[in-house]
Amino acid sequence: LGELDSGNKMAIAALILLLDVTKENYKRSSICRSIAKIGIGNQAAINTVINLMETTEEKNLCCEAIRTLGKIGSGNQIATLALEKFLHINRGDRICLDAAEALLLVDKGNEVGKDGLIFLLENTASKASDTFYLLGEVAALLLQGKPDIQQEVISTLKNHIGTGWDKYLTRGILCTWSDSYVANEAAISLLLHIMENTLDKYTCINSISILNLFYSDRSLSQSVKQLIITFLERFLVKNKGDSICLNADEVL
Repeated sequence: LGELDSGNKMAIAALILLLDVTKENYKRSSICRSIAKIGIGNQAAINTVINLMETTEEKNLCCEAIRTLGKIGSGNQIATLALEKFLHINRGDRICLDAAEALLLVDKGNEVGKDGLIFLLENTASKASDTFYLLGEVAALLLQGKPDIQQEVISTLKNHIGTGWDKYLTRGILCTWSDSYVANEAAISLLLHIMENTLDKYTCINSISILNLFYSDRSLSQSVKQLIITFLERFLVKNKGDSICLNADEVL
């Protein structure tokens, strides 16, 4: 059903019915993914997914419902209010990242979504790898926000170069990359700083890939594009003979 034409009302109705009568959580997650493909803007689908998000006690299924809502609820006021309510009730949990990201997809620039991300950034203290990955995604999303938020994120991250944040930030940007991602000068400067200060090759490779994505952004000024070119030239001179130079050379 999820492979039928987007907006097919009969298919959407059938998926909603399946979601109501199916008991196995893994099957319900699969149904959510199908709804995400064809249910964009459908109010009945949005209402059903919201109900699932608010009532299920299974965390993974709740995450799937949240992600589905982010994909089908763009511009929908009911979806916006439901996600805002969810974030007010649930603070500091990993699931809040999915809710904040979905909210920013539904209502770009939503302040509740940004506040939820900032709360995670400021209140997640563990240094486990999964925590760094979470913080990397949070920071990557916040780097698309207002200049004052960008500077706060950058200041925090620069104090943690070499502890793991740099690696997971680059992974976070690649994971959260979408057509709506804004290639801003603050994020580019941070990536250049990371590449100059990290010894981790994987981080450098990810950073180079991101710079390539940023460079293709038509809104990027010529001066910032020249900054990327100049940095990559300097990087190649400094790291001659290393395999990572192939990645930098291809981008340059």
